[in-house]
Formats: sequence, C-alpha cells, structure tokens
Amino acid sequence: MRESPDPVRKSDPAQAMNWRLLVFGVIGLCALVVVLYPPWAVNRRSAGPAVPGGPPVEAIEKTVSEVLAAHDLRWQLVQDRDFAGRVLSVRVPSDLPVSSLHLAIQEGIHRIGARMLGAESEPVSGRLMVHVGWPDSCLLKIRLIPARELRRQRGRIAILLDDFGDRWDAFTAAFLELPAPVSISVIPGLSQSRRVYQEARARGCETLIHLPMQPVGQDGSRNPKMIHQSMTHDQIRVFMAEVFSQAPDAAGVNNHMGSLVTRDRRLMGVVLDEINKRGLFFVDSRTTPESVAYSVAREMGLPCTRRDVFLDNTRTREAVEREMNRLAAIAEEKGEALGIGHCNQATLEALRSAMPRLMNAGFRFVRVSELVR
Repeated sequence: MRESPDPVRKSDPAQAMNWRLLVFGVIGLCALVVVLYPPWAVNRRSAGPAVPGGPPVEAIEKTVSEVLAAHDLRWQLVQDRDFAGRVLSVRVPSDLPVSSLHLAIQEGIHRIGARMLGAESEPVSGRLMVHVGWPDSCLLKIRLIPARELRRQRGRIAILLDDFGDRWDAFTAAFLELPAPVSISVIPGLSQSRRVYQEARARGCETLIHLPMQPVGQDGSRNPKMIHQSMTHDQIRVFMAEVFSQAPDAAGVNNHMGSLVTRDRRLMGVVLDEINKRGLFFVDSRTTPESVAYSVAREMGLPCTRRDVFLDNTRTREAVEREMNRLAAIAEEKGEALGIGHCNQATLEALRSAMPRLMNAGFRFVRVSELVR
C-alpha cells in the first residue's frame, strides 16, 4: 500500500510578516550604525587626508608640534575613552596665557588648510580641549592644561641701539615701537639729539649717552666733540659736564668708538668718576678686546655691564637674526645677555622678526639698566 504524499503546508501570514520585520530591522540598524559611526571615523589616525585635498593627521600633528616647540613646549600622548584618535596633552606655563597658545595653534592649523572644529573650556581649572580636523571629522585633540608652578624663563636679553641723534623721522621712531623694550644711545651734540631724547622720554624708552671717544688710528685732538688721549683731567670734566647738560634724562653712558681711550686706565678713571658722580651706570661697548673700562668701573663700585654680542657687524636681516640667536644662546647659558645694534634698516627688520619669536620661546627682553651690577 503506497503511502499518500504529505499534504502541502500552508504558510502562516503572521509568521511571514515577523520575518520581514526582522530583516528590515537588521538592515535599518546597520544603516543607522553607518550613519552614526562612519568607517572613516573609526580610525582617525589614518595617514590619508580626512577629505579630498585635506592634510593628513600626521601633517596636522607636525604643525602643532612646531607651534609648541616655538613656545618651548612639549606634549604627551594621552588616552580618551570617547575618542579613537590621538590626544596631545600640553602643560602651559604660568607666563604664557592659554589663549595666546590657542591662537598660535589656530594660526598654524589654518596655514596648512585644516580647521579648528571647536574648543571645550573648563572655567574653574582653565583647561581647554581643542578639536582639530575637518567638518564632521575630528582628527586630533589638544588638551591645554595651565600649570601655575611652571615658568618658561630661559634668560633675560637687553638690546642697546646706538648712533641715534642725526635724524628724527618715522624710521627712527619705529625703533621706539618695537614689540619688546629696547634702550637707545644718543650721540650728543647732533642736530636731532635733543629731539630724540624728548621723544624717547615721551614713549617711556630708556636712553643712554653714546659718549664719543678716540679710536685707534684717529687723531682725536682735531675733534672737539670726543674724549681724546691728550686731554687733561679738567678738560675731560668740562667736556662731560656739557654732555650731561644736553641729556638730563639719560640713565647711563656707553662708549662710541673709543678703542684707544677705553684701554687707558687713567682716562677711564676720570670719565667713570664723572659718570659715578651723577648716579648713572656705564656700559662697556667693548670696541676692543684690550678695554679696561668694565674692570675699572667694577673697581670703583660703579654700576656697570658690558656687551656680549654686536648684532649688526654684517648689515643684513639674516645676519642680524643669526646674531640674535647667538645672543639668546648666551642668555640661556648665563641667565642674561646684552646685544648692541645700530640704527639701520636691517637691524630694525631683524628685531621685529626675532623679538616675538624669542619671547614665545621663553626669553624676556629688559632694559639695559636691569642688567647692571
């Protein structure tokens, strides 16, 4: 007896509907995951650009590192549970406003074509979390943490600018408007010497008398406007009394030329005594390695200092900037350094460029009077 075939089973409409809902639900969930967590956001350390034409994360990180290095800062890599990319943690010294560093980072990021996506601040602690990348794609976070116990002080730098007095115009005025303090030294008796003293005083700029002295190889006796080797003590005192009368606000004196006079202990003893009587300080410009001016001043107890670097023996902007870097290295080693430059275009341009850079790196520019001992 043959078995009869099984009857055909009819599908349950309700069960079929449940399967369809399940399939569509899974598809919808996958779509939602792709929207909320796109594949390009999972690994934000990709070496490729965030968007077509955009810089890769390595380029962004390199730029941030360069900005931090310019401020003499370093970063540490930290973890963030809510962020798959890299987080750089930076401790910001108390003498560097967090807002200034934030602005510098922003300028660097914009330079390479990336974007600052936003920043989260903590008002109480002063911390700032900066987001960098492209719209809808954060590639890097930077955590700026104020560290009140840290200071970047790397050394003090004083700049003395010589040879003022022969002109007063927009060019000479620009030296009094540099981004950091300078002291200027004015040659007495020139056509604009008094005007320069007045303008400097009005701007709060420290002034010195740039005292002309006989150099080697020049007959100073024919020049009534300099101290020369054949002068008597009384002649020196009369000469200096006239010089001081022209500069009542001068804080100190440094020698103009003088490679012959500054190695003569007798002459320098008289000159420095007149300076000491008036409560001024002395700067040995060191126009000769044989100068005894600084040592004589020290022996007398006269507040004094001496030059470390001539900034503009070669008068190009690049050369002056190199000498500024050398001056900064000396300041970092010794704690302070004095550079002497002159009233010329190359020095002006180099100072405009180097001063902000060195201040960002932790150096402090001061008046010459702050270095005298």
